[in-house]
Amino acid sequence: MQALSDDELVKSCVSGNQAHARLLYERYKNYVARVIWNMENDPEAVQDLLQQTFIRVFNGLKSFKGKSAFKTWITTIAVNTAKNHRNKKMRQARYEKISIDQTEEDYGRAFELKDDSGNPQSSLLDKEIKTAIGAALDMLSGKHKEVLILWNEGFSYEEIGQMTKTSPQTVGSRLHYAKSQLQKILTPYVKGIEK
Repeated sequence: MQALSDDELVKSCVSGNQAHARLLYERYKNYVARVIWNMENDPEAVQDLLQQTFIRVFNGLKSFKGKSAFKTWITTIAVNTAKNHRNKKMRQARYEKISIDQTEEDYGRAFELKDDSGNPQSSLLDKEIKTAIGAALDMLSGKHKEVLILWNEGFSYEEIGQMTKTSPQTVGSRLHYAKSQLQKILTPYVKGIEK
């Protein structure tokens, strides 16, 4: 049996086929989660944003005209959902007040990665590298980080331009800047590891 294309699944979902809606979700949930994780690496936020993204996708399926690939359309929704979340978080942080009576435990524990390897030194190095890369990505502006993530997912400059409402030349410029900034930020760290 041949798998249904995205367009066939979308048409079937618009007609009310719940089984095909589930297939569409299963086909894209890991991909969308990865895109969101690259923008917002908080496991709870990723789950919430994944759910919000698919709610928007299924509510908007009737408006999907097929002018771009379904993957491009769903990626745009995921990126915009994550950007809106990040912007909301930044606005809230500006006005957040901390009580002097609250302890560190009141704020919750930091997210800890599960150590699945048998080599503690290798595991520590992996964590350090991930932390360094995450910190370097966080130093980029939102628009540079967004372009880098989309490019890393395999989208062309034209597709990224459509998603970000910019020209392919602007995409190329932002991508070049993001790569050079990451190289500047991470080069001293990599040299420190090699010693």
